[in-house]
Amino acid sequence: MIGSGINLVMTVIGFAVSTMFIVFVCTRLVCARIQLNSSRRSFPIASRSDLSI
Repeated sequence: MIGSGINLVMTVIGFAVSTMFIVFVCTRLVCARIQLNSSRRSFPIASRSDLSI
């Protein structure tokens, strides 16, 4: 009885850790894409200011 309860708890913990890892990876990808898009928009402005100096 106690063994099956421990197995259930370990299964839930493993599922939660796997889910958190997937959410972490997806969040990193989304943030990297947003940061890349914002740096692409600001890059021509920065390069123009460097050329004018």
